[in-house]
Amino acid sequence: MNSTGLTEFTCDLLTIQVNATGNGIYSWNGGVAGPEPEDRIFSTAGTYTLTVTATNGCTDTEDIVFTQSIDPPIAGITKLSGGTELTCTNTLIMVAAFGGNFYAWDGGIPGPNPEDRSFDTPGTYTVTVTAHNGCTDTESIVHLRISFCSTVHCKPHGQMSLPV
Repeated sequence: MNSTGLTEFTCDLLTIQVNATGNGIYSWNGGVAGPEPEDRIFSTAGTYTLTVTATNGCTDTEDIVFTQSIDPPIAGITKLSGGTELTCTNTLIMVAAFGGNFYAWDGGIPGPNPEDRSFDTPGTYTVTVTAHNGCTDTESIVHLRISFCSTVHCKPHGQMSLPV
């Protein structure tokens, strides 16, 4: 009865259309009408029954069960090194995202794994974490600022200069 073979709703698959086969009058106990009388479109998990009544009055029923996997991942970011403040001596902050199967960052320097990022510029950076079911979650990390770095130059006769 199911033309696509899919029976699980996900964040990427919100509807499933099924196509019944056989001759007769089709009666469904749920879903919405598809383009043909034998078609039905479903968007909610559950068990649905199709009853087909032939011209001689005989009936046949078949059930189809739809499940759902729509739980979003829980995105997180852990610091690998460098804290959250860039300074003269801490010029790179390394982090790793977790909680899903795929990771998309909005900036930073890619690390050895897709979930890893390094940052050398202050700002707010966001990762979108996607689970196997297509559901997503986001998490952000803030790198506060670059602390003022200065160099003192000593001149003869006790004078100092400080670049601005």
